[in-house]
Amino acid sequence: MLFGTAAAGTLTKPDGWTAADSKEIADGAGALAHFGTHDPSTKIAAMLITPPAPNAGVTLFATRIEVVLVNNPAAVRAEVDTFHGTAQRAQLSGSKIVEQGWQEKTNEVAKQVEAALAFHDTTNNVTVTSRIVIAATAQTLVAVTGECMARDDGNTAAIGQCISALDSLDPGGNRVAIALAPAGTAAPEDMHPTGPTMSEGPRVPLPPLMVRPDTQPATDRRPVFIGAGIVLLAAVFWWNMKRRAREEDEDES
Repeated sequence: MLFGTAAAGTLTKPDGWTAADSKEIADGAGALAHFGTHDPSTKIAAMLITPPAPNAGVTLFATRIEVVLVNNPAAVRAEVDTFHGTAQRAQLSGSKIVEQGWQEKTNEVAKQVEAALAFHDTTNNVTVTSRIVIAATAQTLVAVTGECMARDDGNTAAIGQCISALDSLDPGGNRVAIALAPAGTAAPEDMHPTGPTMSEGPRVPLPPLMVRPDTQPATDRRPVFIGAGIVLLAAVFWWNMKRRAREEDEDES
């Protein structure tokens, strides 16, 4: 992945807040497939934006993903589904997650696809409010994401500023029309998988397998095993019968 500043073409930070590039957030985003692909030339940049009050209890994260990829509605759907999966991935860490809201739409006027997600982490008492905006150029697909993570006891004014900043998300660029495939549409085939696959590498034809029939068929030993089992059961039955008779004789004496 190519990492860089996320300041341009992402969002406008609230007044007085401090923005810093975050390689950790970019690395986390880079671990996921974007637009249904693991293209190594994907450009990922991320920012960590904090309010002036050190104990406000809220943090704003911003991420920009840019992939050289054909404008494909199925690829756009794959990115929206990855964004929606944030709540499920948070639950894998052991937290109890309650999804509070989900919206998605295509803005034909702005030539962009938008989605918004809100969920509450009842284990850590944190609410996450996030938004994604996706746009297409002649050669690329771009997704910008903003995420407000706020403690339940966080500063109300700062949380409001953080959520308002999500409205400023802007992928930028010379846009073309974009469409979102219906929910349930399969992601396009990944042209750049990160690991080995069953179909990876050249396809070398294998020589035919010659099966030589046995000149003498193998002997069926199943009757022998069954007979041995019957003999064993009979011996156990006889031994139990003799022991019971001996015990009865002792009782009579």
